[in-house]
Amino acid sequence: MSGFSFSLHKVILRDLVEHRFIIFLYGLIVLMMFMTIIITADTKVEITQVERISREADELNNEWLNLFLEEQTLLEHSRVMTEAEHKLHMIRPSLSNEKIVEE
Repeated sequence: MSGFSFSLHKVILRDLVEHRFIIFLYGLIVLMMFMTIIITADTKVEITQVERISREADELNNEWLNLFLEEQTLLEHSRVMTEAEHKLHMIRPSLSNEKIVEE
């Protein structure tokens, strides 16, 4: 054996110092991978919330349309009654004035 005596930790430290830029780049790559995972997970959560809110908006819109149609139907009946009373002078017959016609 020759007179070489080298310690492993000194060689590792020398290599780390010598290649610190490459190690820094590897660290950045790992950090970017984790950030990509986190951003992807957050995006999925946000998309799910947007879809839920969109469904709720559609349900509320349908409910509003149904209520609007119901209101228009009730207003139409009220308008017909008002016109019949005022323009045609029609009145609802009392029970004593009602006549039932049977065939």
